[in-house]
Amino acid sequence: MDKIMKNIKKISYDSDTDIFWILLKSRPSEYYKEPAPWIRIEFDKNSNVMGIEIENFSSLYKSDVVKNLKKDFDLPFNLKIGKSV
Repeated sequence: MDKIMKNIKKISYDSDTDIFWILLKSRPSEYYKEPAPWIRIEFDKNSNVMGIEIENFSSLYKSDVVKNLKKDFDLPFNLKIGKSV
């Protein structure tokens, strides 16, 4: 996990679209896989992970899936979930 943490370029959350995003590389992705209906992992042409996108994040934020993601990746953030005013 340390290698992934060192490669994170940006972590963001868009409250309008309810999408959480971890950007690992700043180049265009070639394809993606969806290990679950609301998670998309994007890859470059060499099958390197470019980013991770989680849709409907606010409904998943307190779920075990997101808790494990935060724990497994040791993410250094505490998001406020909700729509921007």
